[in-house]
Amino acid sequence: MFPILEEDYLCQPMDDSEATFLDEIRRWYLPEIILAYNSVLYFAGHAISRSWLVECMNLAQVVATNSTLTDVFVESGRMRELVTAFALSSQALLHANEAGGKKGKRDTGIDIWQVKYDDARETVLE
Repeated sequence: MFPILEEDYLCQPMDDSEATFLDEIRRWYLPEIILAYNSVLYFAGHAISRSWLVECMNLAQVVATNSTLTDVFVESGRMRELVTAFALSSQALLHANEAGGKKGKRDTGIDIWQVKYDDARETVLE
């Protein structure tokens, strides 16, 4: 995965036709690869160890700081899906840390993680 997460991955075309081809590859395949990788990390965080959920957060940080990857998600219209996936990973990490503590009454989590898109949109539109 690490070569795909580099800033200049598929960004050095030899000519204009190759540039168009590489743009299409980035737009169609990079979001799928990154979302699938996040899904694998998410599952591993539940099945193996919660440390894999930390890797989801590291992936979120890499995508956020890499302008090429951020642009690809915006251009492909998949940014909402990416943000939702990272929010679910964050919520799972929060609950995994809660579950690792004392046994007894389990808190339902911090209210910030319970925000739904429709609620946020209605607030913005008012």
